[in-house]
Amino acid sequence: QLWLERAREYRKKTVVKEREGMKVDIRRVMEHLTEEHDWYYGQDLRLTGKGLQDEGDNLHETRRQYDGDAKAKARDLEDELQAFELEKEAQAQAEIEEVEEKMRADRVALLEKAEMRIQEITRNKTRMQTQFEKEVKLAPPEDRAGMVAVQKEEVKKLDTLIESERTKQSEAIQKRIEAGNSDLGARQERRVEALQTKKDTIGRKVKMLYDDVDIKMKKSETNWLHRSAGWIHKAERKVAAKEKDDKAKKEAEKERKKRRRVRA
Repeated sequence: QLWLERAREYRKKTVVKEREGMKVDIRRVMEHLTEEHDWYYGQDLRLTGKGLQDEGDNLHETRRQYDGDAKAKARDLEDELQAFELEKEAQAQAEIEEVEEKMRADRVALLEKAEMRIQEITRNKTRMQTQFEKEVKLAPPEDRAGMVAVQKEEVKKLDTLIESERTKQSEAIQKRIEAGNSDLGARQERRVEALQTKKDTIGRKVKMLYDDVDIKMKKSETNWLHRSAGWIHKAERKVAAKEKDDKAKKEAEKERKKRRRVRA
């Protein structure tokens, strides 16, 4: 779910920000815990702070290495996706060429079939016209007009057949084109679905890579944050106490000098 992914991403950024902020706080406090002040703060407090500081740097380096490994694997997955996309593009081009070639072959076959039928009808028309002309010449003059009318009607029927054959051929070609386009469309839809499925799968795998980094780092980072927070709280109290003591000593020394001047 989107809200859950956003929550995880927010938590990840928060942890990283807390870690970096904690490292800054440790460095700030460590500036007060010098070796010459071990007599006051105690060596253990300083060494514990130094250990936490080093541990924070190590955690940063460990996460950086894990992130680097995750990025390398993510790039491999992205290369896999790109190869898949190129494969589908090549497949689409091959299918287009295949369907277009089939449509061309079908068109030629339909045209040849139609042309053979038209030639057959044309030959019949020519024979019929020749036969009619002979019959008209041999017929009595009073019958010739009726015979010519019949001839024209028969010729008209054959012309209609020829036109019908051409129309049928054109419609058949159009149907083959539509069928080819429909086939290409269906194949393209399947490719789009396959590509989207692949993208979703790669996306989940990439996300899992970075989630694994967080899972690996969560326990150690959380533990370090808690221990560091406790150490900073303790160290800051001691630093504040020393500053208070130092201030009190300065005030006392100032007061002693003032009394000396008065007595003098």
